[in-house]
Amino acid sequence: MPVYFLNVFLGLVFLGTAVHRMFHKKERLYELNTIFRLPKFTDYGIIAFEFIVGVLLLLQYTAVLYAVLAFLVVACILILKNHYTQLKKTFNHLFTFQPTATAFFLHFTYILIVLYGLSFL
Repeated sequence: MPVYFLNVFLGLVFLGTAVHRMFHKKERLYELNTIFRLPKFTDYGIIAFEFIVGVLLLLQYTAVLYAVLAFLVVACILILKNHYTQLKKTFNHLFTFQPTATAFFLHFTYILIVLYGLSFL
């Protein structure tokens, strides 16, 4: 049962992200050009990927998690490659609760991970 809820959570995250990107072109282009430094129009592929993954996870197609893992690893590598110095300056934010949506969502994710871990006890 915990895997079901984890897939639903991840599916909603990916669907929410895809929908957000659809309606916030300025932010997605900033991310595309400045943060990830990807070619023009890659944003449409990312939106499609996130939408498809979100739907598949909601339908409990867990094999898609391999694609999610690859996607997230590539994103992390690009961020490290392009913004290592900035990341180093803000690393302490991981260990303190900041009044940001990112910090809240990160801690909410921790709660889900702990609940998942408790399901094995």
